[in-house]
Amino acid sequence: MKKFLIKNSYIIFFVLIIISWIPTFVAFCPVILNYDGAIQIYGYVIKGCSPSTKQPIISTILFSTFYKMGIKFFNSATIGMMFFSLFQIIIMSGIFAYTTYFIYNETKSKKLAIISLIFYALFPFNQLFPLMTTKDVLFSGLALIFTINLYKFSKKEYKIKEYIFFVIITIFMLLFRNNAVYAFIVMIPIVIIILKKDKKKIKDFIILSIIIILIYEMIFNLLIVLVNGEKDDDREKMSVISQAIARVANKKNNELNEEDRRKIIYYFGDIENLSKVYNDTISDPTKAIINIGRVNENKKEFYIFFVQLGMEYPKVYLESFIQTTKNYWILQDLFSVNELDGKDLELSSNKFKFENNEIYTINYYNILPKYRYFLIKMFEKNYYKKIPIIHIIFQPAIYFYILLI
Repeated sequence: MKKFLIKNSYIIFFVLIIISWIPTFVAFCPVILNYDGAIQIYGYVIKGCSPSTKQPIISTILFSTFYKMGIKFFNSATIGMMFFSLFQIIIMSGIFAYTTYFIYNETKSKKLAIISLIFYALFPFNQLFPLMTTKDVLFSGLALIFTINLYKFSKKEYKIKEYIFFVIITIFMLLFRNNAVYAFIVMIPIVIIILKKDKKKIKDFIILSIIIILIYEMIFNLLIVLVNGEKDDDREKMSVISQAIARVANKKNNELNEEDRRKIIYYFGDIENLSKVYNDTISDPTKAIINIGRVNENKKEFYIFFVQLGMEYPKVYLESFIQTTKNYWILQDLFSVNELDGKDLELSSNKFKFENNEIYTINYYNILPKYRYFLIKMFEKNYYKKIPIIHIIFQPAIYFYILLI
């Protein structure tokens, strides 16, 4: 029996996670329509608009494919999106089972494997996210596999099939998050420093990284061509920059010299508006109003201005970065970037109505309504934040420290 359990541990982990997630799936069936998913489906399928790279094109295609399949084969978008939820549940439970299996094989610790399994199977966010129409679900799963395989790469000699797997996983990870490629590029020198004693691995990793970035760029542009997509501007990489400049406008408006004021107005339109929209926990409002066209006219001049302003107000720049990232390292930060519009998660927006057409409308089945309301109350209305000590396990910071350790 013991040998059977060890031999089939991955399948057992997978099945246990799936079973644990069934009540949550039933409560929110067919899908949790939230964030940008509904907008992506509506724009691409209903309005027939070309998908924009503002959201990853691969995610727009994925959401829309299940939506259209439901209509084509079942005359019901609801059923199509139910299969989408099941698809993500299978993928994510498979990834979590793979991670638990890896932890057990790497540590030979049954206790650690059980703790990992309990976390992946029962932690509410892990159950809720696979039901959501957001690019971050599959991105986070792929990022987890990427991290494990990067660790494996540093510890052992890779064979050809492992190199191929690593490349494929990384490319898909980058495709599901537009700004992930910037993080990947920043990561390269850090990995090189970690591998400094192994010149062969450094060489292999540099070659791998070049191959990954080149193939990613090729597929990224190919997807745009295939779906007649529209390439969005480069404002995604302006998050840190726009936040820093906006904080200066917000905190030092009366101290700015005329030249700095003129340049801020030139790039952001209105310094008063920039100060007003500034939110120290999220960069979306500030990067949304930056004039990318003017930045692209002379990028060198823009970046010189950014650096010079930072030299004038280094403390404000530092505060900007700390405030925007604080929920990743301050355990008691309960009201930061993970709370938007007073909500941590959007769980109750399940109605996707299309001109009273039942075929195109997504309806939820309202099974287990009390359990559904409990989860909405806890994680959309943020009641969990009122529970002493327990609320800490829901903070991103604790997982940052676990990962760091």
